[in-house]
Parts: sequence; C-alpha cells; structure tokens
Amino acid sequence: MSYTSVLRQKVLQVILAVGIVTGTVTEASSSGDNGMLFLKMGVGARAAAMADAFTAAAQGQSACYWNPAGLVETQGRSALFMHTQWLQGIRHEYGGVAIGDGKSGLGLSFAYNTAGQLELRTRPTPRPEDTFSIHDLMVALSCARSVRDNLSLGITGKFLYEKIYIESASGLAFDLGLLYRHFSPHLNLGFSLRNIGRVSKLKEEPIKLPMVMQLGVSYQFHLAPGSVLVCFDLELPRDSGNNLHFGTEYQLCQLLSLRGGYQTGHEERNIAAGLGLRVGRWRFDYAYVPYYFDLGDTHRISAEFNQRR
Repeated sequence: MSYTSVLRQKVLQVILAVGIVTGTVTEASSSGDNGMLFLKMGVGARAAAMADAFTAAAQGQSACYWNPAGLVETQGRSALFMHTQWLQGIRHEYGGVAIGDGKSGLGLSFAYNTAGQLELRTRPTPRPEDTFSIHDLMVALSCARSVRDNLSLGITGKFLYEKIYIESASGLAFDLGLLYRHFSPHLNLGFSLRNIGRVSKLKEEPIKLPMVMQLGVSYQFHLAPGSVLVCFDLELPRDSGNNLHFGTEYQLCQLLSLRGGYQTGHEERNIAAGLGLRVGRWRFDYAYVPYYFDLGDTHRISAEFNQRR
C-alpha cells in the first residue's frame, strides 16, 4: 500500500471521527476533501443550549464566531473561555477577548481541537501498528462597525493550521457578518457567511473548508419577573443539506437562565438544553447535547466575563 493511500485512510478516519460530532458524517464519509471540520463546532455553551440559533443574538466575545457584526453590542470588555468534551475522545478548547464602545468592536479568538488517539494500520492486523492524533488550531481577529443607527457590519480573519500524524496543512479564511435592528431594539435580524478561504493540501489531499451561510432572527420580550429571548436560524452549509434551528432562553432577574433548543437536518441529534448563572461580572454556562444511535452525550462548559464602561 502506497504512503498516499495510507495517508488518505488516516484522513478519512479523522474526518469520520470529527464528522460524528459536527453533523456531517454522510458527506465526510463520501468525500475525502472535507477538512477543518472543527470550524463547525460552535462557540459558547449558551449558544449550544439554544441549538446554535444564535446569528441574530450573538454579542460580546462569542460574536467573533457566530456573527462578527454583533461585536458592536459590546460596551466595555468581554472575555470567553470554553471547554467541550465531545465523543470519541475529541476535545475542543476556545478562548478570546473583545472590546467595544457600542459603535465599534474588536475581538481576538483562539481555538484548539484534538481528536485523541486513533488506530493506525497499513494492512489488516489484529492490533494497530501505532496510534496517531489530529491537532487543529485557529487564531482569529475580528472587527465590527455600526454604519447606521440600526445596521452593523463585521469581519473576521482567521489563520488555520491542521496536523494529522506527520503531515500538516495551513491557510487563511474569513467570515462576514451583518446585524440589523428592525423597528425595535428587541427585534434583530442577522446574517453570517463563515469559513471563506483556502488552505494548502494535506500531503496530496485537497481540503475544502466547511463554508456555511446562516440567517437568523431574534426577539426579546419581558415576562415577569424576567425576560424571554426567542431565536430562529436557517443554516445553509456547503457540504450538507439546509437546517433549521430554534432556541429560547428565559432569564430570571438577570441571575439564572434556562435554555432549550431544537434543530433539524441531523439524524444523530436534534435537541439541546442548558442553563446559565450570573455571578457579578461573570456568567457560567452549561449545555447538554445528547446524540442518538448509542453515540453518547456531549457537554459544554463556558465562562464569560463582561465589564461595561
């Protein structure tokens, strides 16, 4: 078996492992050129608990991922740290900071992903010859500006790096975002186009980034003694069918938040739930996303710091 064939098998194993948790298993197993799938792992346990319906509601540091235009909602400083324990030993870490004055915003993000130890075979054997892992890295810079009273634009530039066994690939990508307040400050319309760019080949294997367009609407209203946030998103990914996302959050006196969500388009998962607790300037969030077909469950924990000017 040639080295190229062996490498291709390794790439497909990794794609399947990561594809399980990003909802692209069918496409990943049939096409060897899908890569950097960790870019589809959303940011923040708050968004995960709302089934990733967050394009029009994103603000603070998490907007750097979901919709960079939402950075204009930042008034002061914001920091976000997240740990995700996925299936098959996959672990995802994220951290970032953002600053803003209500009219413009700037953010810096860092993400690291590892798929743990996978078995390596070059021929049929009862035991693996060795083990290998996958490592992904992203460093991103985001900025946003309010161009009108009710319209904001944002952009994120990203450096990407991936290493599988002894081979590596790198490249650049960017995201575009738009946020529009329609008639009322409680109703937002959002648009994001993520992962536009190109990376080098992994040995001889071409890699396509998981480009996705997302359209969203969010509405917030008062419900004593707290408030309710309702979000709808339409997701249009390049590598799979279109998906609908619905999420809601009930915030009780700005202290405790209860969240739930539902999404279509993925046979292995659809519901999500979680909660958040605010302590001073910190908010601690947890999300639970179960998977079917005996795949198991995933858990996200994030901590967000906000200091208003």
